[in-house]
Amino acid sequence: MNQQSGRSLIEILGVLTIGAVMIAAAVSLYTSINQRQQRVVALETMKDIANQTKTLMKYSGSYEGVSIEYLIEAGVLKNAKAPIGSDKWRIKPTEKGFVIQLFNLTYDDCAFFATKNIEWASSIVINNNTIQHDTLNPNDEVPIDHKVVIDCSKYCNKQPENTFDFIVE
Repeated sequence: MNQQSGRSLIEILGVLTIGAVMIAAAVSLYTSINQRQQRVVALETMKDIANQTKTLMKYSGSYEGVSIEYLIEAGVLKNAKAPIGSDKWRIKPTEKGFVIQLFNLTYDDCAFFATKNIEWASSIVINNNTIQHDTLNPNDEVPIDHKVVIDCSKYCNKQPENTFDFIVE
């Protein structure tokens, strides 16, 4: 009698399928972690920009003339690349301070920034909707009543065309 040992084709396909599912899950997890890290770095970068701009401009008594180009010349920024989103962004003076404006953010980027307590900004504007600090959660990442502090679906668009302003005064 001729006996054969080994795995059947079905068993091999099962192992390959399980492996493919595990790889897909790992890639998805990596992508999610990478995107979150990019958002955290962008938020810290904007905080640094805000603090350095305040320091740079405090002796002039005004933020008149503050812009990306001015901050590059002053050494605050290395280049004109936006911290996140598209390369379209700007920093401009306001009546009492300045604003860091980001354009073409994704829904997830918008939702991330909307649910953070951004202490260095006096208020934020999401797609022309002003949100004051007193409406934000003081515990940063802990949602109030296990809900998102700001209803992102009310302020953030599903298309990657969100505008987010950080008002610094």
